[in-house]
Amino acid sequence: MTEVSYKSLIAKEADIDKLYGATTNPEVVDIENLTIVKHKGSGTGKCLKSALEKATIQGNKQSRSCKPCGVKGYNSRKCLPLLNNSKVQSA
Repeated sequence: MTEVSYKSLIAKEADIDKLYGATTNPEVVDIENLTIVKHKGSGTGKCLKSALEKATIQGNKQSRSCKPCGVKGYNSRKCLPLLNNSKVQSA
């Protein structure tokens, strides 16, 4: 019984070979390298920055300065001398 099923398997493979024009058991297997593909969601190519790198970039930025008094670190909206003068004048 096993010989019959084995022979029918060989007959099926021969029929497939005739139909598609290819062999089911080739002598040499030729596989070429795949082309490199970026998959969806693989990122934008930007790497995460370390805390040191963020601090270096932040340190290189020019800090704000107040135009009325010239002190660095805030702008004219938060200027204490200017706010105090406007409160005194309005009272």
